[in-house]
Amino acid sequence: MTDSLDIFIHAHPDDIELFMGIAAKKAIDNNHKVVMLLATAGDGGRKNQLLESKSGNLVRYPEARLLAHDAAIKHLVGSNADPILGYHIINGHILAEDNFGNQVYSYNLMLPDGYRGVGFAENDFETLEKLYFGKIKTIKSIDNNAYRSLDDLKNTIASLLSQHIATSQKITFHIPEFDEIKNKGAHSDHFHVSKLMMDLFSEKAFIKEGEVEVRLYSDYINASKPINVSPEMERFHRDLNDIMDDVLIANGRPENVRTLHLAFLAKEYITSSFVMGG
Repeated sequence: MTDSLDIFIHAHPDDIELFMGIAAKKAIDNNHKVVMLLATAGDGGRKNQLLESKSGNLVRYPEARLLAHDAAIKHLVGSNADPILGYHIINGHILAEDNFGNQVYSYNLMLPDGYRGVGFAENDFETLEKLYFGKIKTIKSIDNNAYRSLDDLKNTIASLLSQHIATSQKITFHIPEFDEIKNKGAHSDHFHVSKLMMDLFSEKAFIKEGEVEVRLYSDYINASKPINVSPEMERFHRDLNDIMDDVLIANGRPENVRTLHLAFLAKEYITSSFVMGG
């Protein structure tokens, strides 16, 4: 493995695959170490909803999305092996780690889904947007990590990622676009994950010799844009989407999830990028 590290950060299970999946494939194919960090469970206010899988088992709504995310990562690394599960305790928070072949490390903070920034009654209407703007002082993940403040959340993210950054030389962050014009119509969680990361960059939370590159990506607005990748990458992205959708449908999601995801097929747009000096 090279000394390059690519860190992909987004809001929900499937966001990295839909909007950054081709960049993730290129990083993995180039033998880079890859970290994927998701901010929320993408529960849609249904953290306790049970879906009936094709095999007859009951699966919680957020779990179905996580299973699809794991299946996509297996496809990216070219292995059917299940990840090795580990844990980090950071600032008193227990964070699960899925290790795929000592190359891809996947994390999810499991914060409540914050659709439109309002949130859902099942999650006491807590959202990342409200935490970011000080409308709430604390936020609780759906797996019971209670973040005492926005700074607590930011420090936890910085500490987790710094463990990987410390052993790498060339660092590239891939995050959602925070600009509401460049990324018109994006989910509240997408914007505020990005704003949180931009704050950390401004605060120099990731101290490293040399340069650190940051790439920002658009998401929902891509539905109205043309395909912008090679035929080979289009085929790859179709396969990646199919694998995610197969797992989602096998675990109780409706067939129309394929149509929803098809709008973003083979459309991966970097809206801006910049380099931070060490």
